[in-house]
Amino acid sequence: MELYIGKQHGEIGLENAEALMAQYPQYAKRALTSAIRSESWRLKNVIRDTIRGNGPGGSWPGLNPHTGVLNKAAKGWVKNYRKSRYRFTAKGTIKYKKAVNIYRDRMLSTKTRALQKLAGGTRYTYDNDLMVSEIGFLSGRSPGATTVLAKKHAQGFNVPVTPRSRRWAFALGFPLKKGTSLLNIPARPVVGPVFEKEKGRIVQNINKKVPEKIMEYIQKAGRA
Repeated sequence: MELYIGKQHGEIGLENAEALMAQYPQYAKRALTSAIRSESWRLKNVIRDTIRGNGPGGSWPGLNPHTGVLNKAAKGWVKNYRKSRYRFTAKGTIKYKKAVNIYRDRMLSTKTRALQKLAGGTRYTYDNDLMVSEIGFLSGRSPGATTVLAKKHAQGFNVPVTPRSRRWAFALGFPLKKGTSLLNIPARPVVGPVFEKEKGRIVQNINKKVPEKIMEYIQKAGRA
């Protein structure tokens, strides 16, 4: 009997699992399922809290102070440009409706921690027939946006700087050097480091909870 934590991070054997299944066939599977689901829930929360704490041990690089500004511009300002005081043109520049410095308080962001919205995307699934649990950023059978985003940030990636994006960034108070051709997004892994840190505790918790659950079921049956 094995507990799988992610397809790329190995597997964990459980002590005496086969013996327990043979000795208490009417209780062992139920107890093991309960223990695995409980531990999966704990690990899901560990991953979530690790993200909220800025990575394992707070080790993730902080956000560039312009990141929040650029993200907000890409998601909100462009989408709702008709209601705003400024517009993005096809050439990547901004035309102002009023001759005022409207981006003065938007040049820098107070956000310092990365991927905070990703914390809420942590899930776990349990296959009752295979008795296999998966914990991470799961989006059903096909990879969803959250899964793809998590994988990209776990490895790190680069964003090309085009002439248009250079003008766009400058208009938002983020001037880039002429020689800057790429924006580097550093690696911010979470699932792998959490598994490596927690794998010893996973084994201890499962091995402790399974016999406890079996005894609990036996006692309940005796009282009944």
